[in-house]
Amino acid sequence: MRLYKTLIGITALLSILALSGCLSTDNLKPAKLDTSYYRLDANSRMLCRGESNNCQDLTLIASSMPLLSQIETLYGQPLKGSSNVRSLMLLMLQPVDKAYTAEPLSGLNYQYRLPITARTQTVWQLLEQAYKDQYGSSNAQ
Repeated sequence: MRLYKTLIGITALLSILALSGCLSTDNLKPAKLDTSYYRLDANSRMLCRGESNNCQDLTLIASSMPLLSQIETLYGQPLKGSSNVRSLMLLMLQPVDKAYTAEPLSGLNYQYRLPITARTQTVWQLLEQAYKDQYGSSNAQ
């Protein structure tokens, strides 16, 4: 009975605070994340949608030669060196034709802001395809 009265009291207090404007439900909502760009994390080798945790693993592309050749055609330059993943990251960070500029994200080591362009969007889609080819379903959220 005592617990019941305590719960009624707490409920009444919260109702009064909410109605009086002292308690805002806006603080209970998750903050809206900026997904208007891609975030390339060179350390973890991930390509993410802005501030979100919706990410694609760049290492998946290394095992897919047909997808790699599509990226080479897209950027107009072959992937070079012994690491396809490293070469892909460099290609995305420094397109040979300077079609866009990658910007380092302040305070975040090895993370860069890439604009959403036809090229970066296609890389995102090819990474989704590589995941589907390897695991049978999409990993995008």
